[in-house]
Amino acid sequence: MKTDKSDKKGAFRDVKKKIERRNMSTQLLVSVKDITTEIINLHSEIKGLFIGSLERAIRIGELLFQEKKAIPHGKFLSWIEKELPFKTRTAQNYMEVYKNREWANTQLLAYSDNHRELNSVYLMLKEGKKEEKELQSEKAREDLRQKGKDYIPGEEIKVIQGDFREITKQFPDNYFDHILTDPPYPGEYLPLWSDLGRIANRILKPSGFLIAYSGQFYLDKVMSMLSEHLEYYWLIVILHTLRTDIIQKNIGNYLRTILIFQKPPIQKQEKYITDLIPATPKQKELHSWQQTENGMNELLDKFTHIGDLILDPFAGSGTTLVSCRKNKRRCIGIEIEKRNVEIIKGRLVIVG
Repeated sequence: MKTDKSDKKGAFRDVKKKIERRNMSTQLLVSVKDITTEIINLHSEIKGLFIGSLERAIRIGELLFQEKKAIPHGKFLSWIEKELPFKTRTAQNYMEVYKNREWANTQLLAYSDNHRELNSVYLMLKEGKKEEKELQSEKAREDLRQKGKDYIPGEEIKVIQGDFREITKQFPDNYFDHILTDPPYPGEYLPLWSDLGRIANRILKPSGFLIAYSGQFYLDKVMSMLSEHLEYYWLIVILHTLRTDIIQKNIGNYLRTILIFQKPPIQKQEKYITDLIPATPKQKELHSWQQTENGMNELLDKFTHIGDLILDPFAGSGTTLVSCRKNKRRCIGIEIEKRNVEIIKGRLVIVG
């Protein structure tokens, strides 16, 4: 009898376990269904948010361009830092989206749904990291501005705030040995290249070089403008370790071109050089268009001599001046933005 009771209890336990497993399976199915529904809903929300965000980004870029035209030349970056809740790099990104709004509304939206939404989330995460890095860079810039209060102008290295087209009027003809500079690349600044060529022709010594970083997008126009006043000498290329995507041309760019023009008469330089500067990590902590010290050092070594007087009419964050200080060249830098001039002064205080 005990065996019969034991068997019945065992059978009851088996049935109970089967029922429990069946209930768990049912709950799992319900749970999976709920998860699937939630994923689909969230995916749809991301899709809507992405399209709405793109429209808003285009509008912000449009407003930024309107404000840039409305305020005095050279005050735009200061206005961004003072009035807006994001940094200069973010503003430039918004303006790029607006400039390429037709591409954004056609090519980008032609991607498959999965690729588009997931890629947009990735880009948003990437942008968040950029913002964090930008905050760190802003702290570094502010530290330099504070150090710049101790700046004392010297005879060898000087920085002047203002528009190079006005400031250079104070210099006599045939005054500078060479010009080493990095003008802005966007299309709205193209007329500055013509001014640069004209002024270089006057203030450079005969056979002096204009050494200018340039993007490739408007390279044909830039070379045409410079050729109105100077003679083309050669082209130097810097290799970068990171790619810049030129979405208007569908090209991934690893090269930075440096134009070498000469004031007549054309004269062969003394030393033999190569036209390639090896890759070095980008340095953009102090200015979105900042070039590396290594690149500047190489150019000074290739084309200039100790004691030469160099002009940088687009001084930016002052890399040319810092390199000239370290390489025993004299230099005058001109920068239109007051906050950049403060950074330059801080860097010069540090290098001594």
